[in-house]
Amino acid sequence: MFPWKKKKPEANPVTVPTPKPCQHTWKDFPWYIVGTYTKYPNGSSYQYDVIEPYVCIYCGKRENKTLEHFERTGISIHDADQLLQDAYEQYHDYCKPRAIVEDMINDFQLVDPQTLYYYEMLHKQTPKSSFATPSSLRTSTPAKKVELK
Repeated sequence: MFPWKKKKPEANPVTVPTPKPCQHTWKDFPWYIVGTYTKYPNGSSYQYDVIEPYVCIYCGKRENKTLEHFERTGISIHDADQLLQDAYEQYHDYCKPRAIVEDMINDFQLVDPQTLYYYEMLHKQTPKSSFATPSSLRTSTPAKKVELK
C-alpha cells in the first residue's frame, strides 16, 4: 500500500427500526352479493356469497368477511337468478350494488376530505364554466355559506 493512501474507516451499520404493526381499527361498509353460475357439459353449478368489507382507518388494509355462502348444483340459470333475487330481497336493507361499495371504499382509502375541501375552495367553479369535479357534487363535501346582501 502506498504511504499517502489511508484506509477508509469502516462505516457503522445503520440500524433501521422495524415499524410497529398497525393496531387496526376497522370501519365496516355495506354488504354486497357476488354470484357465479357455471355451465358444464354434464350439469351446472351456482353459488353466491354475501360479503361485508372492512377497512382499517389508519393503514387502509381491507378485509372481506363472508357472511353467507350458498351453493347448488344441477340448477337452471332461471332458478339461479331467482335465488339471487331472493337473496337481494332478504338483505335489501343491508346490501348495495358492488360498484357503489367499491367506490365508497376507494374514496375512503384515497380521498382526504379536508385537503379536498380547501382545494375546492381555492379552485371553485366559475359561473361561466360548466365544469365540475364529481367530488364537488358530493353532499359530504362541506359547502361554503353564501350571504345575500
